[in-house]
Amino acid sequence: MRTREAVLPDAERIHQLISNYSGDGTLLPRSFAEICENVRDFIVLENVGRVVGCGALAPGGNPVYHGRSRASRFRRR
Repeated sequence: MRTREAVLPDAERIHQLISNYSGDGTLLPRSFAEICENVRDFIVLENVGRVVGCGALAPGGNPVYHGRSRASRFRRR
């Protein structure tokens, strides 16, 4: 597994991951368009070439950043 900066082609998978957790209120929903506009804010986790997790940082006032939209396809055991 490795992490990397997200690129526009990752937006669809990021949207799927976030949508998996927004139905039950775990994450706030984000539209596909919003993810495309802000894809530069995301880091993705890849496993064998497939995006399996994501996270984004949002400025919260110097020097604080807030983590947002963290999701993965893995479940705790």
